[in-house]
Amino acid sequence: MACRCQTLPNMPSGSGKIFLTFFDHFLLNRVKTILIKLGQEIHTEGQLLRIDATDVQRTLMNICSSPTLEAADNSNIQVLVTAADATSINPSDLMNMRPLSTWCAQFAALDLMEVLDKKQLIAHFQPIFKVSDLSIYAHEALIRGKRSDGSIIPPNILFGQARDAELLFNLDRLSRETVLASAAAQHYFGRLFINFLPSAIYNPENCLSTTVALAKKYGFDFKNLTFEVVETERVSDTDHLRHILDFYRAKGFNTALDDVGSGYSSLNLLASLAPNVIKIDRELITNIDQDPLKQAIVGGIMSMALQSNIMTLAEGVETAQEFAYIKQVGIQLVQGFYFAKPAEKPLTEFDASRF
Repeated sequence: MACRCQTLPNMPSGSGKIFLTFFDHFLLNRVKTILIKLGQEIHTEGQLLRIDATDVQRTLMNICSSPTLEAADNSNIQVLVTAADATSINPSDLMNMRPLSTWCAQFAALDLMEVLDKKQLIAHFQPIFKVSDLSIYAHEALIRGKRSDGSIIPPNILFGQARDAELLFNLDRLSRETVLASAAAQHYFGRLFINFLPSAIYNPENCLSTTVALAKKYGFDFKNLTFEVVETERVSDTDHLRHILDFYRAKGFNTALDDVGSGYSSLNLLASLAPNVIKIDRELITNIDQDPLKQAIVGGIMSMALQSNIMTLAEGVETAQEFAYIKQVGIQLVQGFYFAKPAEKPLTEFDASRF
């Protein structure tokens, strides 16, 4: 079975037929009005609308950009594109229809699709330190996109576009592969934290096979690779996440949860999934030396981690006062701009005497 993360959607070009179905007649009539104003030839059959388009992509983009349609409307319009000589669709074709909102998001993310197609991702590495002596413990790999003109797509835009355009499967897989290739090219085989989105992995055996194969190919010690769940608070299917973590552990990798403490569900996950490392949410770390409530929450997390033999990492540390507090309470690992920002090369030396 091929993983959907290995193929990009085919974007239409040239002429073709566009078939649309609608939530109700009211929405159908609004779209008909838009198309008539655009001078577009249309045919209707009940709540099925057919457009004979000389330029499929431009036609769909014109509908997407119409100010009379809202996001909720686009989600309630299903679209199928066929060859120009098609006159009808079969019931089986309905399985291939996608919401207009997905088409709109993919048109808005054409630069992202080019990045994915040409594998133009860049890995940056941010060091993680032992709190006890500020020796370098590991690096977390962070991903940026690079457009054809050389400009950088920051991660928030990169992953936001991928989520809207249903390309998280592709981006998540390519990100993991880029990290391994970049680290190996720089002869870095130390501890490495690699982010992944559970929602982008629907079958670990298929979707993670290339990651495992690359790690083996480049000669990484699997014990040095920690796969980190990002957006822990958004996880809704705990059983699915447990299946993924079990897969990683069975291969000999370590696991980590990110953003622990950002909400109730992440604390539940901590208790039930027992990862090797938990990263305490940066919102809890910011000004923790001045905030008794944050201190109490972190104290509870520390107690749970200690009972479960889980390492703790404070992320987003930016001040000497924050560092002094986390050192005082016994957090084991630390990461943040106070010590070092992400860079294209892993850090090899660090002057701990400054801290």
